[in-house]
Amino acid sequence: MEDPAHVDVNTKAKGDNDPLDAVEIGAGVAARGEVKQVKILGVIAMIDEGETDWKIVCIDRNDPMAGELNDIGDVEKKMQDTWKPPEIGSEYTSSLPANP
Repeated sequence: MEDPAHVDVNTKAKGDNDPLDAVEIGAGVAARGEVKQVKILGVIAMIDEGETDWKIVCIDRNDPMAGELNDIGDVEKKMQDTWKPPEIGSEYTSSLPANP
C-alpha cells in the first residue's frame, strides 16, 4: 500500500492509499486474474489527483525480450518504438532503476 501519511521525497506528495500497480510491458496480453512470474525492471512515480501512485514496470519472464531487459535504461534503448513513458512535467515524476 502507498502510505497516505508519508510524503515521498521524489514526488513531494503523499501516497494514494492504494496497492502498488504493476505494468507488464511484454508482447503478450494476460487474461484477467492471471498470475505470472515477472522480472521487475524499475518503477515510475506518477502524481494522480495530487497523490503519489507508484507503478512497478515489469516483463513476463517468458517474454522473448525478457533476457535483454534488466532495467528501465534497457527498456528505453531496446523498446524505443513501443515504450513511451509519460512526459516529464505532466503526470510523470521520476523513473528509478530497480535491482533485478
